[in-house]
Amino acid sequence: MALVDWYILSMVCLAGAASPGPSWILLVNSVVKDGRKAGIAFGIAHGLGIFVYAALVAFGLMILISIAPWVSLVLEFIGLLFLLWLARSMIKNSFEIDSLNDVGSDWISRQLLEHARNGFLIVFLNPKVAVFFIAI
Repeated sequence: MALVDWYILSMVCLAGAASPGPSWILLVNSVVKDGRKAGIAFGIAHGLGIFVYAALVAFGLMILISIAPWVSLVLEFIGLLFLLWLARSMIKNSFEIDSLNDVGSDWISRQLLEHARNGFLIVFLNPKVAVFFIAI
């Protein structure tokens, strides 16, 4: 690829990353609720999810979806269930008051893993990300 092509590709990726969506909302929620470390854990896992999609597309996800279109529908359905679960969790947790007894290293580790899991799954179960990478 020519240097101009890399520039265009990077601008397209930047535009996709900068546009708000469910990932952005969940990231802001993580930072507001549990602080900077939660946001960093979310962001790293989110980047890992993007990397996994890029690798899958590079190694044939596009071929699989063109042969079996139901794979895309399954990913969309699982993504829908995940978003509904996230919405339920956010609503449920908004009414709970955190106990001071929960603030320990185990709590912090568990919270960071939850934010990392959410960061990865919000990307991996988002069919728009698959369409984006297949289009590129």
